[in-house]
Amino acid sequence: MVTTVDLLPTAFKAAEACGIAREAIMVFEPEGDAVERVPSYRALLGKRQATPIKTGMDEIAYLCYSSGTTGKSKGVMLTHRNITSNLVQIQCFDADVLKEKNNIVLAFLPLYHIYGLINCLHISLITGTETVIMSKFDLPSYLQNIQTFKVSNTFLVPPVALALAKHPMVNDYDLSTLRHIYCGAAPLPKDLCQLIEKKLGIYCRQGFGMTEAAPLVACIRPGQRLDGSVGPLVAGLTAKVVDTETGKELGVGEAGEWMLRGPNVMK
Repeated sequence: MVTTVDLLPTAFKAAEACGIAREAIMVFEPEGDAVERVPSYRALLGKRQATPIKTGMDEIAYLCYSSGTTGKSKGVMLTHRNITSNLVQIQCFDADVLKEKNNIVLAFLPLYHIYGLINCLHISLITGTETVIMSKFDLPSYLQNIQTFKVSNTFLVPPVALALAKHPMVNDYDLSTLRHIYCGAAPLPKDLCQLIEKKLGIYCRQGFGMTEAAPLVACIRPGQRLDGSVGPLVAGLTAKVVDTETGKELGVGEAGEWMLRGPNVMK
């Protein structure tokens, strides 16, 4: 179990409930060696190179939990193929943005949730993008981090988008380095998108995803303007809308259930 010093009490309780030995808990902070005799990551590093583990593409990489929109939150089995496929899909539609110089991402989304895990962590890792990670969100710290670290890209949820558009505190900070704003997790109203652009001069690009799709399904492309839309599907993904009772495929403008097929769809 990997944790932080401030969360050790919670980690100890969780480990005890799951039957995990205290010796199997580690922290990234260097002071971990002096806290409850829990080793730090650095203390566990050896001089010998470990034997690489052979892992198949269809083996489970993450067991992420859904948001529970239709009931209780469910564990979703995402394979290495699912994760890598979605990373490639993201790189395909956002290639021009990812190639820009001096990209710095500010991440406040929880990394145990698929949105933050992929869009804030994994994409940054494979593109070598500098990323500032916040342990929790509060508006003053968020704005200060943008100013201090000259953040260029940020991933939002609608409540934070609302704060950026309307909170007077925003005027107290220099956000001029921001170039790209993405929003997901819930619908972004058209008027809110317009308010953000009016205030910051940046078009907020909305996307749609779900844990079961690892997660991105559709997103507005760079340079597109599609207010009230989540944009076109990512590459390699097909979708159709069907009647929930008959399974019959429906036409444009008809409401039904969305069915997806692609390499990023869960095991």
